[in-house]
Amino acid sequence: MVRGLLETWNKPVECREGRWLWPNEEARVLIETRDLAVVLDPGLTGEMRLPALFEVHLGQERLRLYGPTSVWEWPYPRSWTFRADPATWLAVSEAWRPFVLGALGLGVATGLLVVWRMLGIVYWLGILLLAVMVRRVPETGRVWRMAMLFQLPGAWLFTAAIVGYGAGAVDLFSLAVAWGLHWMLTWLLMGMAPFLLPRRASACTVSDNPFLAHR
Repeated sequence: MVRGLLETWNKPVECREGRWLWPNEEARVLIETRDLAVVLDPGLTGEMRLPALFEVHLGQERLRLYGPTSVWEWPYPRSWTFRADPATWLAVSEAWRPFVLGALGLGVATGLLVVWRMLGIVYWLGILLLAVMVRRVPETGRVWRMAMLFQLPGAWLFTAAIVGYGAGAVDLFSLAVAWGLHWMLTWLLMGMAPFLLPRRASACTVSDNPFLAHR
């Protein structure tokens, strides 16, 4: 989308004290996808509406965002005074694109591993507490493995939804539903985890014959 947006702006643009000086006042579509569209609408008339889930309308002094249920507006900062050449920005973005994508990929992978461990600690404590409440043996090593392992089905579900979204088979709303379901699946498995632990042995065994109980 960034590349397409910069390619659409084939002329330099200027902003003075938070006011864009567009070449003309005509509204036009800059970039459009299934979920997001960017429209140049200097007067913010709102006449040009698209079927995208979210629409960004660029006015002269304000930015308007159309969502599924609401509309938001923000004024541009008064400190914005510059002249932009889209061709230069496109060249810079293309030069830095591999490094940015690599950094994002590494950051996401590292962040997921850290979050996985942190959630594992929370689930580990929760399973231990439930195990004590339902009179199960709280084996810390086994509980830790369960807390880590039972996060995988939800992660696989959401990974499949992300792949489907990238392939165009899943829309943004379905992706959000899958995000919620992957938490519910994990919590369901965590709630079942204590019942997979061995039962706690009774403190004392009483024989059917009361006279043999003291032997």
